[in-house]
Amino acid sequence: MSNQPLSWNSIFRRAFTNTTTQHRGIFFLSVVSVLLSSSVVLAESSSDEPSFPSSKDFPTLEEARANSKTGIIQVLVSLKIERETRSSRRVQRDAIADVQKQFKQHLTEKVNEGVISGDLPVGTAVADSAENVTEYTEFPVVRLNVNGSLLEAVKKIPVVENVVLDYLFSLHLSESVPLIGADNAWQEGYTGDNQAVAVLDTGVDKEHPDLNGKVIAEACFSRNSGNTSSLCPNVLNSEIGDGTASYLCGTNDRCRHGTHVAGIVAANGDVKGVAKGADLVAIQVFHQNEAAGGLRTFFSDLLLALQHVLLLHEQGKPIAAVNLSLGGGQFDSVCDGPLSPLKDAIDMLRAVGIATIVASGNEGYKDAISAPACISSAISVGATDKDDIVAGFSNSASILDLLAPGRFINSTIPGGGHASFSGTSMAAPHVAGAWAVLKSANPTATVDDILNALQDTGKPISDTKNGIVKPRIQLDYALAALVGTQVLYGVHDEGLNDSYFFTINPSNLEVTKLPEVCDDCDIEGLDIHPLNDDLYASAGDDTKKPGHLYLVDKNTGGLTDLGSTGFYEVDALSFNPATGVLWGWAQDAGLLRFDSLPDSSATLVWAPEEEWEVEDLTWNTAGTILYGVKNLHGNHKPDSHGPLDAELGIELLAYDTTVPDPQPTPVCQSLVKSMEIEALDTLPDDRLIFGYHNRNELVIGVLDVGSCSIVVQEEFSTPYNDVEGLAWQQ
Repeated sequence: MSNQPLSWNSIFRRAFTNTTTQHRGIFFLSVVSVLLSSSVVLAESSSDEPSFPSSKDFPTLEEARANSKTGIIQVLVSLKIERETRSSRRVQRDAIADVQKQFKQHLTEKVNEGVISGDLPVGTAVADSAENVTEYTEFPVVRLNVNGSLLEAVKKIPVVENVVLDYLFSLHLSESVPLIGADNAWQEGYTGDNQAVAVLDTGVDKEHPDLNGKVIAEACFSRNSGNTSSLCPNVLNSEIGDGTASYLCGTNDRCRHGTHVAGIVAANGDVKGVAKGADLVAIQVFHQNEAAGGLRTFFSDLLLALQHVLLLHEQGKPIAAVNLSLGGGQFDSVCDGPLSPLKDAIDMLRAVGIATIVASGNEGYKDAISAPACISSAISVGATDKDDIVAGFSNSASILDLLAPGRFINSTIPGGGHASFSGTSMAAPHVAGAWAVLKSANPTATVDDILNALQDTGKPISDTKNGIVKPRIQLDYALAALVGTQVLYGVHDEGLNDSYFFTINPSNLEVTKLPEVCDDCDIEGLDIHPLNDDLYASAGDDTKKPGHLYLVDKNTGGLTDLGSTGFYEVDALSFNPATGVLWGWAQDAGLLRFDSLPDSSATLVWAPEEEWEVEDLTWNTAGTILYGVKNLHGNHKPDSHGPLDAELGIELLAYDTTVPDPQPTPVCQSLVKSMEIEALDTLPDDRLIFGYHNRNELVIGVLDVGSCSIVVQEEFSTPYNDVEGLAWQQ
């Protein structure tokens, strides 16, 4: 973590962190318009990516066959497997192989029986030819070329669950990084390290200086079939390995789209992507389509690419998300049925913690988004501009998940340069990069965990086209929600021996007083149990119940008396995060330990030779060093409330349990003047947060123990200024 000065908002929105916590359509579509500056428009409107009108609805299988010059169409056949087999990958693979074998046997029988006629080969060739059939090892799916008679025969095979068209998808064509708070996340040390994003696109120029060393794996899935030509290096249907996804970068600049997307995700040079510390998996999925006149990708090739991502994950590649800045069609509700094989693949990736993030499309629809964004388990993303206005070209519907910057986004292009592009293609990788950052902060977070964090903390933006409100991602807030505290607790001393509790919400700095007040209570110590999140408090010099220990209701501030500690005034509490044992300080005695909670009785561990005014305690994150803050204005007797000495200041003590016979030892002496620290706690980077009152203001600060320097000391406007303790949930 950075030790540079932080603002008040920075502390509460980013520093309080820890490591716990849809549609209608189809395809043969248009290349979605990319709104660029005039010089780039001409480049992006080149002949290899022409505009092509899209239809609103899926064509039926029969319509697609009728429109085929040969009468032959490509379909994807979903096969039936028992759902319980999906709990084990080995069992699942065996089940998939078995059902595919059954399918081919049934198919061959139909051919040999003469049920199938027409232009397809006779006999087993229809099932054995790679030209006609593609099988998937990880998904219960087969791609097949069919004519009319074969289509009808396939539908009747007992192991067939669904038959859908092998649709074609097309491309969806620097102020955005700070706009979403990515720079704030970097400041706290979260850059996407040890995570990767798979970019399924036109390939990536891995030689670009801003992407140097970023691409950790490459593959190409680009099929030769009829009027389509593979764009893999050796013109094969699929190739895996070095150079397979960067091949198009040397061919008429065709990897421009994929390189721009990759830069938004993870560039770390002159341009810095959202997850500048993350790696990239580059997968080229487009072919040259003579019928459509440009670059397209088959539904079936996307499945092969997603399958490859799943296999890379099993090999240990820490892939946080897949980015799909492509698609087409017009869907006002979820499209799971027509795209069921792709839905199953996205579900399988989601189950292992990988999100599939998809651009919503650029046709400017008011009540629809494109596919595959319309799949319910995908994360669909629309585009905003730097003023947080939804871009006019951005497809919108109630089923949209998130918004992100997508207008005039500067990023990497092949050859070492940069350019500004616009489109939902640019919005989706902002989310994919944010996903990598959040996953690096909390590797155990599920797809639902991260999506909820982004949605709950995002800035609500109303689309002027339709009034639909969706969240524009705010990465730093999502980070705090995912891995940080949600509520900071404080206790306030109102007058003489009246105490009440308050909370501070780090996301919006809202301060809330809990309703119950403890009259004639002098609450001095406060901390939260690291295992069960119970909030404990200790009493000071109230005359009714001196030195008692309490449980605090975190909703009301009400107290449950656990009994006497056996000591007069317990000024401080701190749970050891490693052991869960509660420690405290009694002004009339010294260092205490509570060994048998909820039994309130304490044991004296260490006593000073003279009375010390230790106001609060806090353990470091490892649970090895207990820090205490000692005010230097002399002894403050329990029965004395006279003026403080003129020379004010504090001393930081350390009780190091890793050494023999530990004793509280000064580590930062005469640290500050003119203040009396009364509350202390530990940040995840082992800096200390402290609180005190100055006149009528609550002052919060952050102390770097290593340098004995205060990196933040700012006033916070709240009526709850006389803070006696601070604590937040781990």
